[in-house]
Amino acid sequence: MKANITRSFETFPGFVYFVKNEESGLIKIGWTGRNVFDRVEEISRASGCEILVIGAMYGSKKDEKAIHNALKSSKDASEWFRQTNEVFECLVDIFANKPVVLKAETILA
Repeated sequence: MKANITRSFETFPGFVYFVKNEESGLIKIGWTGRNVFDRVEEISRASGCEILVIGAMYGSKKDEKAIHNALKSSKDASEWFRQTNEVFECLVDIFANKPVVLKAETILA
């Protein structure tokens, strides 16, 4: 008998990360199942801009989508968000109340 095992990419453990494009000021909220710094390096190379790590938390694609949905009025493009009070308040809440694995000294400057 064959076991019916399914793995949902939506709930696969990894990291929800928060980075800032130093040139545009936009905040990217993304997910990776790999090393966060490796992912940030890829983003930096692809964009040709310096990318500042704001922080990261344990989470899944589902968590990332929930954050994106909560911040949809601040969305610029794809996974990039404008620096608004809504985004700032969300980041402060996450860093105060979630299992954060990485946090910069200042969230937004």
